[in-house]
Amino acid sequence: LTPLAGEYAVKSVVKGGLPLPADVLENFKGATIRGDTLTLTLAGQEKVAKLKTDAGKTPARIDLLPQDGPDKGKTLAGLYKLEKGELTIAVGPADGKRPAGFTLPDGDPLK
Repeated sequence: LTPLAGEYAVKSVVKGGLPLPADVLENFKGATIRGDTLTLTLAGQEKVAKLKTDAGKTPARIDLLPQDGPDKGKTLAGLYKLEKGELTIAVGPADGKRPAGFTLPDGDPLK
């Protein structure tokens, strides 16, 4: 997990195939990865998920296990890429299905 360790700004969030509106997105203050933990700061609260990665796959895989909230205990299977210091994570629904790629259903790339 060392290559992903660090602090990141949250530039966009897609939920249910739709980007969150700007007024909701502004509540996301940042994300930090340390060891096997991802912490999102959202409206003054920290949301924590345990994570596992597999960089040997193409694209690289990430599994998140939220420690609180409505998805607590459910695996969010996803993909990740780290390019020029920018981390992109795409996760599927809480049923464990992994997304096919880094595009929205309408073909727009995730950012």
